[in-house]
Amino acid sequence: MQLANGIYFLSGTDSYLMKKKTEEILQSFQLDTMNTESYDMEEYRLDMAISHAMTIPFLTDYKGVILSNAAFLCSESRNQEIEQSIDSLIAYLDNPNPTTVLIIQAPYERLDRNHPVLKLLKTKAEICDCSSSQEIDVFQAVKDVLKNEKMTIEPNALQILVARAGTNRQMLMNELDKVMAYASGLDQVTSEIVREVVTKNPEENIFLLVNALIEGDRQTMVSIYQDLMSSFLDPILVIKVIATKFQEILYTKELLKIGAKQEEIMRYFSASKGRLYYLLKNAREVSEEKLFDFLSQIEKLDADIKTGIIDKQVGLELFLMKMFA
Repeated sequence: MQLANGIYFLSGTDSYLMKKKTEEILQSFQLDTMNTESYDMEEYRLDMAISHAMTIPFLTDYKGVILSNAAFLCSESRNQEIEQSIDSLIAYLDNPNPTTVLIIQAPYERLDRNHPVLKLLKTKAEICDCSSSQEIDVFQAVKDVLKNEKMTIEPNALQILVARAGTNRQMLMNELDKVMAYASGLDQVTSEIVREVVTKNPEENIFLLVNALIEGDRQTMVSIYQDLMSSFLDPILVIKVIATKFQEILYTKELLKIGAKQEEIMRYFSASKGRLYYLLKNAREVSEEKLFDFLSQIEKLDADIKTGIIDKQVGLELFLMKMFA
């Protein structure tokens, strides 16, 4: 639906929904990147962006102006270096430019509900909720997108795609776009195509590596490690992410101690249900002493690599083997 004043407010943490809704709005006014300007409100001044919204379009009926990352609508500003004055935006909302399509994006979980701009947007803008009320069935989402393109995907290819790209919908759809471009002219996406186009998600693999370490599954650990090295990942990066995963387990233990619910922990880590399961399982089964020991060993390994005492790949392999000693 096109409003007479052309003002849209998009809020919520589902980046994929926000991106798609923004594209739909722009397409409804036949706008493309050539006649759309985007301003990151964590980097640009609000009054400058609004001054551009006030100008008339060049050789088109409409122009698009996107105010992304509207952090000034949060209770606390996320970039203290830029103090946004909201007066220009309030004035614009009261008297919008009829040739501008203004899209305000607030991809945050909590907004300041008493903010004067939010109160004004309720009456001046079309409100679009870009939050996921429930866990998205990513498998069905992939099949739906392919169906629209008159394509199908082999069941095993679908499993490989999700395993490699992960369950973050924005990242998954980005990878699916690559797959569809590669498979252009074909009726079905095969496992071979997915393996050719989609690289394995390193962070997800390292998460599985940490689970294998904790569970004492040497065979799985060696297999995942070989996959990581075949992707030519820097061992330093692998070490840092392993440390992060151990810290996440430690934080999960602390969240459980203060009575945090599963849904709260899931939001805290932006985790899928599958990842949440292992976070909770590991937090309940691994002692703090063992976690601190793991982190201490990783810290020592990092120091030894930086001072040249040991080669980074040799050090990583010795660390992993030591976990099973």
